[in-house]
Amino acid sequence: MKNIKNILQKVALGVMFLALSGALVNAGFGVSPADIINKHLKPGSTYTREFKLSRSGNLDEIMIVLEPEFGEANSWLVFTPGRTFIFEKGERVKTFKVQVRVPETAELKEYPGSLRVKANPSDAAVKGVTIAQGLKIDGDLTLTEENIESLAITLIEVDDIVKGHPVIVDITAKNEGNVDVSPTAKVTIMDSNNNVLEEHELSNLGVVKEDEQKVLSGQFITDLDLGEYYIEIEVFLNAKSLRKDLLVFKIMEEAPVVAKTEKEEVDTTPALFKFLQDNKTYVVWIVVAILAGMIIYFLISKLWKDKSEEEKEKTSSIALGSKPSTRQVLSIGFGFLVFVGLFASSLVGIEVKETIVKDRKEEVQGTQDMIKEKQQPMLNVIQSVDSQGDTIYPVYAKADTTSKVIYEAKEDETFTVVEETAGWYKVSLPNGTTGWVSKSIIKSVNRKEVN
Repeated sequence: MKNIKNILQKVALGVMFLALSGALVNAGFGVSPADIINKHLKPGSTYTREFKLSRSGNLDEIMIVLEPEFGEANSWLVFTPGRTFIFEKGERVKTFKVQVRVPETAELKEYPGSLRVKANPSDAAVKGVTIAQGLKIDGDLTLTEENIESLAITLIEVDDIVKGHPVIVDITAKNEGNVDVSPTAKVTIMDSNNNVLEEHELSNLGVVKEDEQKVLSGQFITDLDLGEYYIEIEVFLNAKSLRKDLLVFKIMEEAPVVAKTEKEEVDTTPALFKFLQDNKTYVVWIVVAILAGMIIYFLISKLWKDKSEEEKEKTSSIALGSKPSTRQVLSIGFGFLVFVGLFASSLVGIEVKETIVKDRKEEVQGTQDMIKEKQQPMLNVIQSVDSQGDTIYPVYAKADTTSKVIYEAKEDETFTVVEETAGWYKVSLPNGTTGWVSKSIIKSVNRKEVN
């Protein structure tokens, strides 16, 4: 008896340890970078900062809430995908952007503050605080009249060329100042012994606007023969060297032929498992029907167990399951009726509505990111009408018209785009969740480029 008591105590301690471990795992979050600071903003300017949230341990679905604490500057902040968004189940990394849009009438002074990042479990049954405690992004926004020219060069690239073709230099630059800037570059080509063979100046690389990141391209013609060469590229802004890279490139007689092998994705899921997964609803109904039939068989067997053989041989008794064969028929019939009942119940509530089909070419309202779309043909707009006679548009749980409708949008309702796929927009909904809207029901797009 004492041994059993000890075993139960150990089991209880183990369960408590696992529960506490699960609660601690919920707190495994981090954010990078850890600040939002810009000390040379000007009235009317913009500043964008991208953050990366990462987590480990428990990967359940959670709701992320962003709470700015910049006082009167709170209204300047625009969040993408929004102030609240979902960290999907299984995701380890999530990014969001904060764009500061300074009004033209803003006062020249410092606006210190911070941005708090909180996480609330989507499942109300999960208790406790995750990153709401202690996770704060420090901030300091300062307005000035001074013109600041600041450019960060993040990447320099040169590809191999075919003889007679121009050498193309690609420079990725991020404007960290508050005025438009135009850099220049000096190119030096050397042999394997570092002897200078050619020098070139690239002065028309283009303009990088305030708070913009872009790839600048410059090119020049070389008279060098076939071979491999060193190429030194130094980028300048107003005679100040920003970055110098030493690369290697080749001049070839003809472009190399790259053998392309198309690798088709093979579904390794067993056929039986895939079939069960695709038809899981019907599989559950069948299992329930089988269990119901087995229960009926057991109850009928118990009913006739203590009856005499003479009574079991009666025709009416046989019809009621006194024999194993009729008992099986009754059980199978009852199971079939259960399956039919479940199937019929799934059809309750299905309505057939007449829809009006119109041809329109439409786009999404309310997105703050730049969306570049190819020319599309005229789209079919499928509307519905609610009980008050108002036109409504369905928002689906997935990018599939057969999926569940999770929200009904009203005429002229505006959404913020989170993601775009072929034929669909993923949008933020008023309740903080996201859903999928078919491009065919979109009225207009408010395009705003986010750099």
